[in-house]
Amino acid sequence: MICQNDILPLSPRDIPRAADAFADGFSADPVYTMILRGETAPRSALRDFFGHYITECKGLRLYRYKQGDGYLAIYFSDEIGEGPAGHPVARRLAPHLILEDHYENAYGVLDLMTVRRESRGRGIAGGMIRFFITECEARGVTPLVEIFDGGHIPLYEKYGFTVAHQKTVDGVTTYVLEKRK
Repeated sequence: MICQNDILPLSPRDIPRAADAFADGFSADPVYTMILRGETAPRSALRDFFGHYITECKGLRLYRYKQGDGYLAIYFSDEIGEGPAGHPVARRLAPHLILEDHYENAYGVLDLMTVRRESRGRGIAGGMIRFFITECEARGVTPLVEIFDGGHIPLYEKYGFTVAHQKTVDGVTTYVLEKRK
């Protein structure tokens, strides 16, 4: 089982590796596949977007699992600031985001999570989800996840999340999952 101490804050020197890992992990995600259609170098555009996002989004908390086998980005609604809204990928992504349409009270969001392909199947994703839930419980806020791939829902259901809202835009469904107390 993954220990809470295995999840460490991301240092600035880890950001390029994290952006690369997020680009790998999200390259087949339905919404990113759709919004990057027509890009001559979609993986490069995705790496550039994640690099900008994780460095420019105020209030985003970044973590890595041990030596970078997995990466996690979370935020709390009362701390998050502006992100790179002007980035081309962010502009194309905006219509698919629905979380803020449904929640006014304080909440925590597991914003990004990826585990390197060669490290999958070792419980890293579950450990990062438990870490996120613990952080939310310590703050007394509702844990939420917004995803674009329904195939990931069973993973979150194992930790008590249920689909609270969903919306389809341009053939891609966005799901908001909520963990109730």
